[in-house]
This record gives sequence, structure tokens and C-alpha cells, in this order.
Amino acid sequence: MYKVIEQKWDLESLYQVEFAEVLASLEAEVRNKRTALQNMPAPQTDQEIAAFKQTLEDIGRLDAEVNQAQSYAMCWMSEDTADRERAAVQRRSSGLMGMLKTLYIEVDRLLLLTDEAVINDTFYLQERRKQASERLSPELETMLVEFAGNGAKSWSRMRQAMVQRVRLTMNIGGEETTVSGGFAFQMLFTSHPDPALRKELAVKLADALAPDAELYAMVLNQVIGLRMQTFQKRGWENPLHETLQVNRVSEATLQALCQAVERNLPRFVPYFEKQARLLGVERIGEEDVMAPPGQKAVTAISYEAGLELILSHFERFSPVMADYVREAVAKRWIEADERLGKSNIIFCTQLPVAKEQRVFTTFRGMYQCVSLLAHELGHAYHYHELSKQPPLAQKVPTSMAEIASTFSELLLTNGYLSALPDGPEKAAMLGEKVRNTFQYLVKPYVNFLFEKRLCEVRKQDVLSAAQLDEMMIDVQRGVYQDALAGYTPGHWISNNLFYLSERPFYNYQYMLGYLFSAGLYALGMEKGELTAAQYADFLQDTGCMNMEELARKHLGVDLTDERFWQQSLDVLVRDVEDYVKLG
Repeated sequence: MYKVIEQKWDLESLYQVEFAEVLASLEAEVRNKRTALQNMPAPQTDQEIAAFKQTLEDIGRLDAEVNQAQSYAMCWMSEDTADRERAAVQRRSSGLMGMLKTLYIEVDRLLLLTDEAVINDTFYLQERRKQASERLSPELETMLVEFAGNGAKSWSRMRQAMVQRVRLTMNIGGEETTVSGGFAFQMLFTSHPDPALRKELAVKLADALAPDAELYAMVLNQVIGLRMQTFQKRGWENPLHETLQVNRVSEATLQALCQAVERNLPRFVPYFEKQARLLGVERIGEEDVMAPPGQKAVTAISYEAGLELILSHFERFSPVMADYVREAVAKRWIEADERLGKSNIIFCTQLPVAKEQRVFTTFRGMYQCVSLLAHELGHAYHYHELSKQPPLAQKVPTSMAEIASTFSELLLTNGYLSALPDGPEKAAMLGEKVRNTFQYLVKPYVNFLFEKRLCEVRKQDVLSAAQLDEMMIDVQRGVYQDALAGYTPGHWISNNLFYLSERPFYNYQYMLGYLFSAGLYALGMEKGELTAAQYADFLQDTGCMNMEELARKHLGVDLTDERFWQQSLDVLVRDVEDYVKLG
């Protein structure tokens, strides 16, 4: 028997005063700092340079406090999404983040007027200086930030409100049940095990969204249109310019990655054929790609047993990593309770002042939940290692964050697989691993190609719902090698990542992180050339390097060379081939 572990997290230890007071104090400090920067001359003398450096240190501390407040508000809101007070607090904290952005615009102005040698020792400031040189004037950039709340962000919120209004009546477990649009999207994303229910869900969801399809199309056109117009004003012709910059990835690396993925797509077709055999159909639909097939499922598992499983496999690679998880459990940094009212999203967030992390998930007694928990604990351990660096060296893009999380999943899944005897459970587990490849590689590739094509067409004209449907089907058909019986034209509505106004192309980062982590895993666990200490150093370097530098230093590879990505893909395709051979 396992000792029962508390599944509700602790937020109360983070602030000893009313949170409204914390927000008010931070708002005042950000305003005062911005005014001080506006009145600060370009640093020229030794005294002015010293004063500017001290100001930058102060802003680093303030940045940590603001980000912790934002994280706390998100955590508090996630506990009860219907609570209006919590929603108001989250809106206020988001406003505070907007204020911090305008403060950094003043920092950027001074960085451009400062001798580059002054900031040579700070990667983040060098990065900001370069980015600022490619943007509009501080006044116009500030205006864009201030307008965003009533501009692109409002369109995104409108789409969310429309989704929340959707209701579907489903027969689940023999009972008529009404589910929300958000819940329906989640059920499709996680692929409910009942194929009849999946099909019914896909059809009913499409029917429910159809009456408002042109409204969704209008919203998406506005989000993309505003982005493209902003890029045009900045002189950016490439729609990938900002996302590559923010994710510290070169276009040559992304091209090498995509070329490797494209070349290997036919190697996944046997998986679709096996899924069809297991489900007793000639060809599967798109909603069946990630579905658990008809064989014996992975054994149900308790939260306590799941944590023990994670700990045992983390321990094999890094006792320090396992000790961190024990600390997170003991100090109640994990929220895993299943209850009504809490958010259905899964996340890990950093609390940089407290040097703590929080993980939010819902544990439902399935192996998939254990895998997701390992994923988020991978993020948490990454943040833990970054917390040893100065505040401005703790900022990492999604591309790098996804390396740590998927590496942790590989530690768990590969370790668990190696310990299982041949049989139905091992086959089911291998199937789970293969489905991760579709979740982190194939489906994000669909999203990337769709968004890229959408941006190209949107430069010329707006698109109707029918045109967006057609574009989505065309992309899905190409990626899935025309091997499916049907596709999901409305995926452009159901995927909220297309509507994120401040995160363009939030998709390929998962591909990059997943394949990079496969290479890292091969180095560490298969070749034995990566120690726990080296991995910790790798994580700390993610705050002060771009992707190409990181790969050269820690893996000795060139990410612009397709061969690295091909080696990682070969490992993943072998899993597919092994799974197909099982019958």
C-alpha cells in the first residue's frame, strides 16, 4: 500500500498580505520605474552607466515579482473558473504584465543608445537590444501594447466566449449528459476510448459549430490580419520572423526540421492501417489517430503509485531530479485533485521570487495522467534549475521548455516499457508512446502548415469558413498521406492556439522540443554520455543561449543539418514499426 498523498496544492504560503495590495504595490512600482527610465539620459559617463546597470538589476527583481504575481493569479483562477472575483484578479494581473511590457520598451530605447559593450555579459539584454533594433519607435510599440487589450486580445476572448456557449447532449455510459464545447474539444484531444462516442462527438461538435462558422472565421481573420498589419509596419515580410526570434531558432533550423518530418510522413501510414484493423474498419478517421485501440488498456493506476513510478525512473537518471519531485510533493506544489469547477488545462508555472514552482493537472487514474504529470514535472525541474540563475537569465522560450518536459516523459515511458514483460500491457504501453509522437510531432506539423498557409493567403484577402475548412482538409490530407477515411475541417475553430494574439505559430516548438529531447535521451540513457550534472547545466544554459548554440555545446550537433533530426525520427519510427509488428 502507498501512503496517501495530498492532491491539492498550497498557494497560501506565497503571500502573507492581501493579493490586491501586492498588485497595487507592483503597479505603482512599474509606473515609477517607467517614469524614471523616461527621464534617464542615454548612459555615456561611467556614473551614468553604473546607474543604468543598477536600474537593470532592479528591473530584473521587479520582473520576477510581476511574473510571480501573474503566476499566482493564474493558479488561483484555475482552482475555480466560475468565480468572478478570481477572473477579475487574473484580468488585473494581465494588465500588470502589459504595464511591464511598456516598461521594457523604455529599457529597449536606452539599450539602443548604450554602447553594446556595457551589456555584453547579459544574453537577455543583448537579445532585447537586437529585437528592439527591428521594431517601431518606443512610442508606437507602447501604443501597440496598450491597444492589444481592446484589439487582438479581445478577438481571442470573443472566440473563447463563443466556445463556452456551445453545449452538446451526449450519451456517455448509458446516460444523457450535457457537455460544454471546451469539454468536447478536450475529449477529442485526449481521444475517448469509445470509437462510437468519438464519432458521435466529432459529428455533433461540427453541427454545433456550423451556425457560427462565419463568426469564427471573422475572428480568426482579424487575429491574423492584425498580426500581419503589425509585421508590415515593422518591415517584417516573413510571417515567421517574430516566432523564430522569440524562440531563439534560426529559419535554417526550422527548415531542416520540417524537411526531415515531411520526408518521413509515409513511414507513419502502417500505424493508421493497424489502427483500422484494431477498430474493425477499412480506414480510420482523423478523430481515431490518437485513440486507444481495442486491445487491453494499460492498467489503472493510483496517484500515489503513479508518483512512485515517476520517482523510480527519474532516480535512474538523476537522483537530484527525483529529490526535487519529492520536495514538490512534500511541500504541496502539485494540484492533481479531480473536482468540478477547476480548469481543464494542464500547466506548470514558475514562482521566481519564492524559487518555487506549481504544477496543475487533474489525475484520473490512467497511465496517460501519469505521463502528463511527468511532463509537467519536467517543466518544474527545468524552472528549478533556472532559479539558480539571475532573474533575467531565467527566461526560456517554448521551444526549449518542451525539451525538458518531453525528456522527462521519455525517462518515464522508456523506463516503464523496459520493465514490462511481453504481453498486452506492453503492447498498449508502446501504443501510448507512439501516440505521443502524433501529439508532439504530427499534429503540430498539421497546425504549423495550416497557419503558414493561412498567413500567406491572409496577406491578400479574408477567408470564408468554407475556405478555411478546405485549407484545413488539404493540409491534413497531405500530412496523413491521404490515408484516412475522413478529416476534421473545423480544427481551425477547435484549436485555440491559432487565436493566441501574442504567440504566433505556437506549434512547431513541440516538434522541435520532442525531437531534440529524443536526441538528448539517446545521448544520456542509451550511450551513457550525459550525466545528471551535465543535464542540469544544459537546463541552466537554456536561459542564455539560442537553440543552435545549445545543441553545439551539449550535443555536438548542427541543428541546421537535417541528419540530426533524421536520427531522432529514426528512433521514433522504430517504435511505430515495433508496434505494428505486434499484430
